Amino acid sequence: MDKKGKVAVLDKVQGRFTVKEYPLPHVSPEMVLVRIEYCGICG
Repeated sequence: MDKKGKVAVLDKVQGRFTVKEYPLPHVSPEMVLVRIEYCGICG
């Protein structure tokens, strides 16, 4: 079963964010998957 994560997507400038589900990538033993709890956008 593939795991999914939610992401906020901005499709265009001055547009609205939409929340979508995407499959999480497969992580092999030599890779690291980082989970971001908070993020800021300056602009």
